[in-house]
Amino acid sequence: ISVLQHQFDVALFRDITVFPYLSVYLSLVKAFRHVGIRIANTELTETFIYNKLHQMMECHRANISIPRTTYISSETVLENIEKEYEFPVVIKPIHGSHGVDVARCDTMHALHEHAQKADWGTYIVQNYLHACSDYRVMVINGRALGAVEKIPAKNDFRTNTDAGAEFKSCTITNTMKN
Repeated sequence: ISVLQHQFDVALFRDITVFPYLSVYLSLVKAFRHVGIRIANTELTETFIYNKLHQMMECHRANISIPRTTYISSETVLENIEKEYEFPVVIKPIHGSHGVDVARCDTMHALHEHAQKADWGTYIVQNYLHACSDYRVMVINGRALGAVEKIPAKNDFRTNTDAGAEFKSCTITNTMKN
């Protein structure tokens, strides 16, 4: 940490899933603060464990629309997906990033196959939203400062760089500002 003290003045924690235990993550936050490195996203470091369910609740609270989502807690819940959703759907882990274990399922059979690889209570299913790209907008103190367009790799729907997506700089639109 003493080396970092002279190189950085702020830390932004994006994803704690790279740490095997929450305590390691929280220890790093405490160590950074101890040497005077500010933590940019204190709500992440102080009030919740990073997961997609929390992200969706925060989006809902901010009136940002999200795809219809179901938490898969049992086989019974999974069986109801066929009645409640139109295919394709997306299944993804609650904890995770980089597009790992995220799959588009075009049939109930494909959904079952993917769900069998997971523990109950660790995945969500969402409506699949067809899009040629999506955007990541950097917002600080409620102000949009920059944006990139994320374009999936050929024959993939995920817009993660680890999945081969391309990022292009783009102009911030009025919709992004709002």
